[in-house]
Amino acid sequence: MAPPDTDTRPPLTDEQKDIVRANVKLIAAKFGMKHPLGIYFRESPDINAQYTAGSRGDELLIINTAAVTDLTSRELNAFIAHEMAHRKSFWDNSMRKMTKREGEAFADATSVKVWGDPEALISAIQKNHDKKFTDREYVEYAHQFGNKTNLRKYDKASDEEKKALTRKAHVFMYPLSSEPHPAPTDREFIEMANEWGNRTSAEKYDKAPEAEKSELLRKAHFYMYPRTYSEPNPPFTDREFVEIANISGNKTNLREYDKASDEDKSKLVTGARDYMKKREHDNQYPPLQERIDAIRAAAVQQKDHVGLSPQMQKALADFKINQNQAEGNYLPMNKTVPEGKFIG
Repeated sequence: MAPPDTDTRPPLTDEQKDIVRANVKLIAAKFGMKHPLGIYFRESPDINAQYTAGSRGDELLIINTAAVTDLTSRELNAFIAHEMAHRKSFWDNSMRKMTKREGEAFADATSVKVWGDPEALISAIQKNHDKKFTDREYVEYAHQFGNKTNLRKYDKASDEEKKALTRKAHVFMYPLSSEPHPAPTDREFIEMANEWGNRTSAEKYDKAPEAEKSELLRKAHFYMYPRTYSEPNPPFTDREFVEIANISGNKTNLREYDKASDEDKSKLVTGARDYMKKREHDNQYPPLQERIDAIRAAAVQQKDHVGLSPQMQKALADFKINQNQAEGNYLPMNKTVPEGKFIG
């Protein structure tokens, strides 16, 4: 059961923001990056930060307020260093083709190599993993990813309506989050797919005869499979699966499949399923323990880094470190912003 909705958070003070801005500048310098970087503090209960870059070279570091309030100074600095590693990989063309899984592993290892303090990074990641949202916070969290319900609507709702809005937020996040979610009903799945861009609305589904509803649900699963990796009942046919994999980037198309012999069709289907299995693996974040093991491996400079291909291991080995990086001169772990001071 979720804790009571007593989750109103005071806004960050100017002092807290100034401390974080100064630390970002310091950490960027350790990475040898002096290009201007915009910093945006996003009101959010999620302990997270995100580096993003526009097509014109505009750069922005989005730092959620919960990362500032819930992490210690050391943890937040390690978190920011992880995002600076993403920034470095973005500007290095040879690293732009990394998968999500490999990108996270590379950022963790690079953060440890340049900034150090692996235990602070592990502690920050653990706090992010263990964060428990109240219902209100989860609605706010889902809204930031595109769910339509915002806090204004949630706060005005009755208790019964709040329960329904919370469930809708969980269903919306079903394709995005690895955490346990309530299994969506058929109608909820239609509604979720519609919010993600599928044309069939819940209203159209409600008006359809039973035989047509089954087909609409199947099409929704077809549309959402590259995000949810969940099949309908009965499962997709081999031909449908080849089409899904082709839409997702696999080379085999339906024209090639239809012309193939039965033996070749079997091989093409196996190839399509292997492609989607790899795609699912590559587009997920590494499991928590795998990340922790890899960070500690990087800390003791082991040759092989968990989750990195040989090409990425070489990129990490060749990474040039600013010689002025901090050498273990870390703050006590229990210090938080603004009490924590800078390392310099």
